[in-house]
Amino acid sequence: MSSKKVLFEGVIVGFESPPGYSDPALFIQGSINNETASFYLLIPREKHNEYMRLGVGQMISGRGVIVSTEPLIIKLIGDEE
Repeated sequence: MSSKKVLFEGVIVGFESPPGYSDPALFIQGSINNETASFYLLIPREKHNEYMRLGVGQMISGRGVIVSTEPLIIKLIGDEE
């Protein structure tokens, strides 16, 4: 799949990497481009550690790139991209 940029938001419900990935990830229930979705969000380790300290139930939103559709995986991107 081509890397498609999306806007996402949701609630962190878990701290698990998607199958076949070792990168730090969050499991999110929320929306992508205003459509309801559950997805993995790949994030930098320092952000992952910060969210782990805060725990589940935290809201998160931002921009990302779809890297997989089965399972649905989004990689967080910065404002510079």
